[in-house]
This record gives sequence, structure tokens and C-alpha cells, in this order.
Amino acid sequence: MNGSYDDLRAALRERVHIADLLHARGVNVRLNGRGGGTALCPFHDDHRPSLSIYRSRRDDTERFRCWSCGSRGDVFDFAQTLLDYPDHVATLRALAAEHHLPWPEQREAVSSDVLDRAAQFYADRLTAPVLRYLAGRGFPEAFVRQRRIGYAPVSSSRDLLVREIRSTTRSNRTHLIQQAIEAGLVVQDKAGGVRDFFASETHVLTPPEDLGPKGDLNDWMRIGAKGDPAVFRSILERALAMSPTPWALQIQRLPPDLAPWDLEDHAGVRELLCEIGHQGPLSRDAHLRLLAERYGVAPATLEEAARELAQNAETEL
Repeated sequence: MNGSYDDLRAALRERVHIADLLHARGVNVRLNGRGGGTALCPFHDDHRPSLSIYRSRRDDTERFRCWSCGSRGDVFDFAQTLLDYPDHVATLRALAAEHHLPWPEQREAVSSDVLDRAAQFYADRLTAPVLRYLAGRGFPEAFVRQRRIGYAPVSSSRDLLVREIRSTTRSNRTHLIQQAIEAGLVVQDKAGGVRDFFASETHVLTPPEDLGPKGDLNDWMRIGAKGDPAVFRSILERALAMSPTPWALQIQRLPPDLAPWDLEDHAGVRELLCEIGHQGPLSRDAHLRLLAERYGVAPATLEEAARELAQNAETEL
């Protein structure tokens, strides 16, 4: 995110405070007169105040730490976890709307260009084995392509993206490299050398506006889910439910007046259930919930039908 988002964050920091978020949910905060305080931590079963609110010595921003469960971060991390927003951008959008602050829709052209280049570069690294791996984890290829998810392989040279930017740009390559550094996509050492941020280990990536500050899928696990696999799964399920995948669009196009008992007799529904039945559990469950909510049917009933139709289709092959 560029400077306009930094301005939004600064404006929100003046209006959003951790103590106020706690007070709104009936949690008492014992203020200490130094811009901080203590309270019961809302992220676990806390019986003695273990949550500290304090001002950072580094940049004077409001931060928190729980000495019991280990939760920590700034006011946006706190709001995201407390209010169950899926990611950092969703948190900013909700808080901006609540406090009547305009959303900075426009990006600087160069910054957008380098982000688009990076997104396309990593999307081009999606080999067949990577797509099979993602499909096995519940991310069908259609979802991967629609969300512009990419793949950053391990590189011994550690500069695949850097070389890509330099090779495809002539007049402003130095400026684009600098933009990539500011975006967190490229890292510059003390000697002035540059390397890719995603170089030492493999990463599954999406554009920054979709997932975390650097576009790393792991941001959802580290920030949104606080390392809890169950919470991480629920975040991914919500992302799938909100994403216009081909199956979600098919569900939207189905006749809205179908009776629950007529679903399996409808050719379009049967074909859709068969396709969903072949998906991984994460994608399958997310789409079955959409269908269940549309027609008021128990998800378990649809899951049984989807499994049966998928098994029958495999038997006929």
C-alpha cells in the first residue's frame, strides 16, 4: 500500500483506541496515566488481567500484548482479531466506514505497475505440481486464477523478480526497483545490493490488496488466525464463500424458486453437485454452504448427495 493508505492509518490511529474497543464490549480497562493500561484479554479465558496496552517507544503508536496467550500487535491487529475481520485491508475498510473516512481508491501509477508485474510474474510460476498441491488443499485452479494467486519458488540466485523487472523495463527500471523495495517485494542490503523478499523459502502469493501487507498467504495464518489452524481454515472458507468462483456463479444462476425436495431432480443442480463433490474438502464445504443457504437445505444433506454423485461419475468412467 502506498502513502495514501499510510495517511488513512494515521487518521484511524487518532480515532480508534484499544481501550474503547474493549469498553464497547463491556471489558473494563485500568488506565495507568501513560497512555496505556491493563485489562482481561478477550482472546482467551482470562481470569486475571494479562493484557497490557502501551505506547511504542519506537514510533509512539498504540500497541498491545497479552502475557498469557501471547497475542500482540497494534490497534489494527487488535481490531481485526476482536471484530473477526478476515485480513488487514478488510479491517481498514470497516474502520474507515465506521469513522466516515474516505477510502483511498487511487494508487500511484508506478506502484500499481510494479505490483501488477510482480503478481503476473509469480502467477506465471504456477506449474502443474503447484496447482495439484493447491487443489489438494482445497484451492481449485479456477479460484487460484481468479484471485491472482502466484507461487514464489526457492531460488539460489535470490533475485528472480529483480531480474524480471530489469529485463522488461528500460527507461525507469531504477525507479521500479525502488518501488518494489518500498512495496516489500524486494529487499536492499547495506551495500546496496537487492534480492527478492520471497527467496529463501517457497511461498503462495496473492496481490497485497487481497491478503496481507506483503501479499503472503501466510499473513492470514500469522496475523488473522494467530497461528490457529482452525481459525485459519475458517478465514479461508469465508474467502472462498465471498469469491466469485465458477461454481459460486453457477449457484447464483440457479432458479431461486426451486423447492428443496426438487434440487436433486434439477439437471443443473445435479451437475453442479457432481462437480463440487470432486473438489477438496475446503472448497467443497464452502460451495455447499452457499447452495444450502440459497435453498434452506442442511449442508450435510447436500454433502451426501455430492459425494454420491461424484462416486457414481467415477464408477461410470
